[in-house]
Amino acid sequence: MSYATDGKCHNAEPGTYGHECGKPATWIGTKSNGYRSGFCDHCKEHGWEASDFVKWERVATTSVNVETLRREFGRLKRLQPGGPIYRKLADILDNASDEALLEIKDAKIPFVSALALNRCILRNLI
Repeated sequence: MSYATDGKCHNAEPGTYGHECGKPATWIGTKSNGYRSGFCDHCKEHGWEASDFVKWERVATTSVNVETLRREFGRLKRLQPGGPIYRKLADILDNASDEALLEIKDAKIPFVSALALNRCILRNLI
């Protein structure tokens, strides 16, 4: 596993050694010397470290279908934090692209949309 294939954003700002972004990578950047690393959408556009990369390729992200989420989680009456259903849902949302999260946030699925909103806030999407 390498920085380009571990699925995480590795942008770090000056003075933040060891504190990388860590969001799901949606881009693989390549420097002129051939070094490759993963970056999220936000860090690709605004990140200090990402500015050194000269070639970009989009990572195939897992597609999250809103209707599938609605069918699977839409009938929930309660959601136990830390429980198996919560962990499954959190894993899906944590690995969703920024675009998918914004779509899920607006879908008005009980619990799911609220958790997607939380991830949108954490990723500075809204």
